[in-house]
Amino acid sequence: MRTMPIGAFGSARHRRSLRATDGTFLSQESGSLTIFSLFLFVILLMISGMAVDMIRQEHARVAMQNTLDTAVLAASGVSQGMTPEQVVSDYVTKAGFDATMVQITTTQNMTGQTVTSRSVVATSPVRTDTMFMDMMGVSSLTSYTDTAAEERNQKIEIALVLDISGSMNWDSADSNVTKIQALKSAAKEFIETIFDANDPANVAISIIPYNHQVFVPDSIMSRLAVNGSTATVATVAPYPGALTSYAQVNADAPCLVFGATDFQTRALTASGTVDRSASFLADQFYWARNGVVQKAYQTPYEWAKWCNNTYPKILPYSNDEAALKTYIDGLEASGATAIIVGMNWGVAMLDPNFKPIVDDMVNAGELDSEMAIFPGGYGNADVQKFVVLMTDGANTQQYDLENQFKSGPTRIWYSADAASNGGSNFHGYFVEMPNNASSQRWYKPGSPYNTGDDQFVGSSALPSDAAQLDYHEVYRRFGIQSMAKFFFKNSGDTAAYNEHLDPLVQAGFGTADANTAEVCSRAKQNNEITVYTVAFEAPAAGQSVLSNCATAPGYYFDVDGTQIGDAFSAIANQIALLRLTE
Repeated sequence: MRTMPIGAFGSARHRRSLRATDGTFLSQESGSLTIFSLFLFVILLMISGMAVDMIRQEHARVAMQNTLDTAVLAASGVSQGMTPEQVVSDYVTKAGFDATMVQITTTQNMTGQTVTSRSVVATSPVRTDTMFMDMMGVSSLTSYTDTAAEERNQKIEIALVLDISGSMNWDSADSNVTKIQALKSAAKEFIETIFDANDPANVAISIIPYNHQVFVPDSIMSRLAVNGSTATVATVAPYPGALTSYAQVNADAPCLVFGATDFQTRALTASGTVDRSASFLADQFYWARNGVVQKAYQTPYEWAKWCNNTYPKILPYSNDEAALKTYIDGLEASGATAIIVGMNWGVAMLDPNFKPIVDDMVNAGELDSEMAIFPGGYGNADVQKFVVLMTDGANTQQYDLENQFKSGPTRIWYSADAASNGGSNFHGYFVEMPNNASSQRWYKPGSPYNTGDDQFVGSSALPSDAAQLDYHEVYRRFGIQSMAKFFFKNSGDTAAYNEHLDPLVQAGFGTADANTAEVCSRAKQNNEITVYTVAFEAPAAGQSVLSNCATAPGYYFDVDGTQIGDAFSAIANQIALLRLTE
């Protein structure tokens, strides 16, 4: 009997079974791949749809972002007439978006009624309905856009406080030019640099020339609250032509006098009212101009008076480059030095308390309408304030008449008839001598150069045309020492002579320096006014005052000769740099 190997027989059956089994297995694997492929297709389709929806959403977001960027840039413009909200809404609506969804925040600064800077921030959601993601339950996509823009229209205010004292006529260290000539060139170059770097509409420059005083134009003086008016004489003298009233201030005097408290504020005065200076010839000093010398007993020349209408007056608030240069060309030098008075005026004209005066001048057509925004308020980031203080000297003594000699009736009468009969104006005066006997009630001086024609006359000798003079009129006719000598020296009234010989109130050098330091300190308070100083061949005392006054060491310049031009140029460039970096 034949037998087969069990292993061989088993292997054959097994192979058939495996083939059958393999065939069945291969058929099942093909079905699984089809399902998996369909699954992948759906996933890819969904991913592609999500990408399409997201691309559509991003396209809308970018379009809205571009629209808002453009709209906010336009809305931040300080010169456009619409509100920022109106501008943004108009742009967004025209781009096809819903303007009601935009949130706008506006911040702006004002100088007067003018917008000087505006910051606009806009935020908006962007919503897109989905096409494919809706199948996954996401019906819309939302993202946010935001943008901001700012425009600054920065203003600068400059007070140029320039020394025009007599020593400015001296030759400078550069013998080719006098100091006043060097100053004029430097100041004009300064003006050019300022206007090269700034829109004139954003600039206000005031020039304050000073010697022993600052001379004030009527446009400013008439708008100040001046102390004093017309006063009534309490006891009227019992003679023809006696005064019954008098002016307490001299309308001829274009200057102010300041008290100690006035230097403790950046406003013009501490009280809001001002004291007008007297107008007088301090003939204890030598006065000459253009070869003409003021002589004793001579009617005072206007230019020789302590406060007069000859020297250059303040040029207020200008952005006219040509006018500023012309004004500088017209500066002339004479007199003593009052750094303190010049600085006090310079700071005052930057102080917001001066604004009502500027507004009134603009309304009256005395200033350009562009000056209506000046002076700006402190703390306004869109306004920068600068003082440029220059001197070639040091503070000298400051004078005014004592109150008893500043106004009111005098003991002096004048008769034109007596002057005509006597042969000169000197023969027209009668001085009351109340302590004399009635037979010698009037002292009648003759020539001031001798006593040969002096006489005393009785109480009834006063001519009918005689009129009592007040102190304003007496000092229009005589210097203070000439007046004392002519009317009282030979009258026998020694007390009257002595008190009229020195009728001045004076502030000494140390007082002036201390007051200057106080004004400078107030100016620099909170960094609201930047102070530059230029000591131009000044003595040590002047250098010390100006060095301490400057905002910082780098803001003080000690120069000789034509170096003053370099100093003013450097200051103008620093001002431009500070403006750009704010």
